[in-house]
Amino acid sequence: MAQRESGADALRSNISACLALAQVVAGTLGPYGSDKLLVDENGDTIVTNDGATILSALDIQHPAGRLMRNLSLAQDRNVGDGTSSGVLLASELLRGAERMVLN
Repeated sequence: MAQRESGADALRSNISACLALAQVVAGTLGPYGSDKLLVDENGDTIVTNDGATILSALDIQHPAGRLMRNLSLAQDRNVGDGTSSGVLLASELLRGAERMVLN
């Protein structure tokens, strides 16, 4: 059974998980954004620069990471664009919150 975290350690863990996912999709953003090559367990490949597609293909175990994936999927479902931007914006807000809360 996994050890349960609380307080500042839990906050750091949640924010770190979200920032890690933001790093995954950050390279796809903008005019010089690159495509990502995803290979699943069956050897099938997907080439995409869509944040929602990338995050939905990942097996995310961390609860905060799953929330970021859900944010991206909701953005895609409701607006159809801006999935990577939404993840990056949320992660930067969390980075700022971490500085304010932990210092």
